[in-house]
Amino acid sequence: MAVDFGPPPPQQQQQPPYGQPQQQAPGGFPPGGAPQAPTAYAPQPQHQYAAPPPQQQYGALPAGFPPGGAPQAPHTYQQPPAPGGYAQPPPQQYGAPQYGAPQAPYGQPMPQYGQPQWAPPPVGPPPGGPSAAPPGWGAPSPAPTWPQAPSAAPTWPQAPAGGHPPQPPAGYGAYHPPPQVNVANEVHSLHKAFKGFGTDEKTLTSILAKRDGQTIDAIRHAYNNKHGSLIDKIQSETSGNYRTALIAAALGPLESECFWINKAVDRVGTNEAMLTEAVLLKSTEQIRQMRSVYQHLYGVGMDRAIKDDLSFQTKDFFVMALEADKQPEYVPIDPLYAQSSAETIYNATLNRIGTKERDVCRILARANVSQIRAINYEFTRFHGPLVDCIKSEFSGHMRDALLFIVEGALDPVNRDARLLEQAMKGLGTKDDLLIMRLVRCHWNRIHMESVKNAYQQRYGKSLLKRVHGETSGNYRQFLEALIE
Repeated sequence: MAVDFGPPPPQQQQQPPYGQPQQQAPGGFPPGGAPQAPTAYAPQPQHQYAAPPPQQQYGALPAGFPPGGAPQAPHTYQQPPAPGGYAQPPPQQYGAPQYGAPQAPYGQPMPQYGQPQWAPPPVGPPPGGPSAAPPGWGAPSPAPTWPQAPSAAPTWPQAPAGGHPPQPPAGYGAYHPPPQVNVANEVHSLHKAFKGFGTDEKTLTSILAKRDGQTIDAIRHAYNNKHGSLIDKIQSETSGNYRTALIAAALGPLESECFWINKAVDRVGTNEAMLTEAVLLKSTEQIRQMRSVYQHLYGVGMDRAIKDDLSFQTKDFFVMALEADKQPEYVPIDPLYAQSSAETIYNATLNRIGTKERDVCRILARANVSQIRAINYEFTRFHGPLVDCIKSEFSGHMRDALLFIVEGALDPVNRDARLLEQAMKGLGTKDDLLIMRLVRCHWNRIHMESVKNAYQQRYGKSLLKRVHGETSGNYRQFLEALIE
């Protein structure tokens, strides 16, 4: 029976592809035109990192403007800044609203915030014509933003002219050109490690725990073509937690997420924590890619496998997440959508006796990272932190799932540090969760370093030593290689 999930969040006007002209001027202005506002402080330059992918500049002035130049554009939320290399976690999770300045990296003082500032967009073409436009010409006007948590979201190369920026495969970290690795030599070394009496675990660890996602995918495909399935070889030659860790790393970022989904549902009782982290907060494009891979690997539809293993509110929540048509992160945020969503959450939780869980789940399951940050900002302005509301109004798996979404949008570094400790805390180590969380973090080395520093500050001990005390043998050596 089809489940009615309510109307989707209001769709925002899609922006034209980067570098392409708009078809018409944006509407929605009052009769007198868009109100003018004082000039905002100029944003500070973003930190640059070594060998970033080429970024496409905004080029021509949009077509169809009247002789007086481009009309004023409505104010929208500014998009999250590009991720950077963070060294230490911030002194607090939430702060004052940030306007017109990028988030300071970990280890540097936080910027000082004042009153909200507004900046009108440039009017008319720049001197020299559209071709002389500075970077960002034609983009949505700068506007007030909510407090930005350091984002571990990946950055990816722009699409060719005429297309939108592509969505990254699920689980890949910050984009870097593949390292200079001779794939043929790696395949030969892996094949040699499996041959003869016994297995060369040291070689397996040194290769599979130390390669980025793109290189791992290339090695796996090359090995499969020459020697048969690499995953089958690992299955037959290794055992226990060491085997699970090897397989998760060898599958690469995209296929390993499908591996964890299958592992979560292919058992008596669902591992809801594993399923939550593999499915939630993914983009629509990432879910589409995962569906295709899951069908290929396991011969059954991913959505069907998940739905058949769940029931009641948990099933409804995951159906919302799987079927959500999320906006891409580059689409500007509609302030009215953020405000109305924040009020809906308030009216469903703090402003009534009992909690209308479905209303909250519908909003957060369908929102992208930028929208969640905007909703949190609007909610916090009037009702206190959204995280505190979730902690007080929800319990059990639903509470954990909603916190995973909100904290993942606001502060993924501290969230992941907390989840790693959670996997090792108490009687017995939750090995599958520990493996999944470490493998996922290691795809993005910048994020892994940030998580290590956050863990040290949060728990007063190094992540490496903590893992060392909870594991042993080849399994321990592999997890330590992921961290180092």
